[in-house]
Amino acid sequence: MIRIGMFLPPEPDRRWKLAAQAGVTACICKFDRKYRADDLDSLAAGKKDFTNAGFELTALEGDQFDMSRIKLGLPGRDEDLETYCRMLENMGKLGINILCYNFMA
Repeated sequence: MIRIGMFLPPEPDRRWKLAAQAGVTACICKFDRKYRADDLDSLAAGKKDFTNAGFELTALEGDQFDMSRIKLGLPGRDEDLETYCRMLENMGKLGINILCYNFMA
């Protein structure tokens, strides 16, 4: 089964309308300040917005927060790793099963 997916911003705009018209059912998103992937309620609200518009949020794109300290092994990386783990746990609880996905842009 082929599913049509598209990268969409976290807030509705013309791309959401075009995606719906083109038959897009799956989407990936990089959340901004409106939603936080490491907060279950916030992530659930973001997912609900997509669901209400007829899209399934199937993945999160890129770093959802600044992960420089993790990547560079800097002080504070342990706290950032805890945040990252919380994000993955929240994704699992909400059925967002993958972190990266290749959709054609």
